[in-house]
Amino acid sequence: MAMAKLLRHIDISAYGSELMVPGDLNADGRLELIFMQGPGMLAADIFKPGASGSYGALYTTAEDQALDCLTAIDADGNVLWQQGRPWAMDIPYRQHGGAWMMIAEDIDGDGKSELVRIRGNQLQVLDPASGRTLRSATLDSDGYSSLHTARFSHDGTRHVVVKPCSDGLTGHPYCCPLVAFDSTLRQVWAPRDFPNAGHTPLAFDVDGDGIDEFLVGPHCVNADGSIRWSLPLDKTHDDRRYVMDIDGDGRFEQVLAFEAEGLVVSDLQGHILWRRAADHCGGANIGKFLADVPGLQIFANNENWRVNGKDKVASYLLDCQGKTLWESEYDRYATTIDWPTQHGPQAMLAAPHDPTVTDQRPFVMDGMQQTLARFDIPQTLKKHTDFKLPHNRPCWGDWGDHYSSEVCDLDGSGAKIILWTRKDLWIFDAKPPR
Repeated sequence: MAMAKLLRHIDISAYGSELMVPGDLNADGRLELIFMQGPGMLAADIFKPGASGSYGALYTTAEDQALDCLTAIDADGNVLWQQGRPWAMDIPYRQHGGAWMMIAEDIDGDGKSELVRIRGNQLQVLDPASGRTLRSATLDSDGYSSLHTARFSHDGTRHVVVKPCSDGLTGHPYCCPLVAFDSTLRQVWAPRDFPNAGHTPLAFDVDGDGIDEFLVGPHCVNADGSIRWSLPLDKTHDDRRYVMDIDGDGRFEQVLAFEAEGLVVSDLQGHILWRRAADHCGGANIGKFLADVPGLQIFANNENWRVNGKDKVASYLLDCQGKTLWESEYDRYATTIDWPTQHGPQAMLAAPHDPTVTDQRPFVMDGMQQTLARFDIPQTLKKHTDFKLPHNRPCWGDWGDHYSSEVCDLDGSGAKIILWTRKDLWIFDAKPPR
């Protein structure tokens, strides 16, 4: 078995977190890495110790709730700045969700990225050079845990849209409401609901006028927050979303992993083109995995295959028209990478999506499910059962007991594969080993 080429290892145990965002903080063309230690979406009052409600007491501890530390490093591991105190207890802190609670983007059009994040009921814009708060807005709830940006004007700035990542706020449906702010954090949308909203909204200019529409749930939303069109999808919500030209006809399609609605492909005028049924389609990625198959291919999974036994297929590969190319009993998530194989120009950085699998390490897989390369990193990590924790709601993944991954070009020399835990970060070459 080939081993991917290790370029660098960095000890991040002093500040590590699964919540890491890469961003060019000083406009030098190289990416820095920003780690955020904290409870993630559990920072809300409803998760505090002693809180009444459906989540129960001790879902987090007071120490979990108080943790708020940002650390920026360069790709060599040098700490550039740190705001807050990192975790120092012998037991792991609890962090749930929060993957979209911080972004590094140029929202004010000055050519440099800002850090934008949610902490409690505060929406904040931070100075990328120091982590200092430049401006903030008070949200109407501390339950918002997901933020996204969109070009809702022609002035070169980006708006910020915030929403809950999962459970809706009191009186609102799942993942609702949505609120939009301009780059100065002036509110431009009052809180509004979009039924069947999910986890992966996406800004995209569907009509070519230079202003983004906002694709959320089954809806296409105009820049003013009004609905342009909606797909007839009313079972649950989206877990993944892409907009790409998957069939090579010069027009973009929308690909949705829409849980009980299955994998759904639509045009950008509000019409479903085809779908693949599933109990719970929770993941998808798209690439040119098979050179002899027209268009792009879609790898997707069916998360509930083990739970209800209705569908023994855990993952599958489809062509651009929905034809099944193969099916598998293994549940995996994957990210497309440019890694030439004997079958096509791209491969997948895949990882098990099953806590019963002993080896949770990511691996490189081709379009015919063959493992091409593995990574020389520890096979197992400590689990929550290895600690005496003061929590009564243990949940797989909340304690740093899994691998995080990112594929990005750190310095303009080509894509790299970044794998990390709360203690270690590894940078690998995203090319087949010689």
